[in-house]
Amino acid sequence: MDTLQNFTTLRLLNYPKITNMNEEGLIRCGEHSDYGTVTLLFQDETGGLEVKTRNGDYVQVQPMSNTIVVNVGNTLEYMTAGKLIAARHRVLLNDDSKVKRRRSIAFFVHPVHDTMVQRLQEPKDKHPISSYDFVKKIFDETYRI
Repeated sequence: MDTLQNFTTLRLLNYPKITNMNEEGLIRCGEHSDYGTVTLLFQDETGGLEVKTRNGDYVQVQPMSNTIVVNVGNTLEYMTAGKLIAARHRVLLNDDSKVKRRRSIAFFVHPVHDTMVQRLQEPKDKHPISSYDFVKKIFDETYRI
């Protein structure tokens, strides 16, 4: 395997305005967690991002000028034995996004494919898994492949 390959991705996201819908709470991007180590999210002022709390409620992530939202991904959650949590999140249609579009930039950071994913503290994993196989396993579970 090429040691420089990985799933690191820069995504430019555009959610167009929707003016012909009257329902509240329509989902633009369903609940999920990110697969890698961290995600850096740059969002505009429109909003709509919600994060699920430990008790299962959703809270809005209010956009703030000149800030970056940092999400922990599944890989980092695993490596820290759950000390850092990959929060589940979603994007809903809100009042602002009914009259203007929502734009964001997401930078999903992943280790190179052949990096061995294992717990950082003792006891270490007896059978570490490659970053590629770790993400593929999550992907397969998510999409039931």
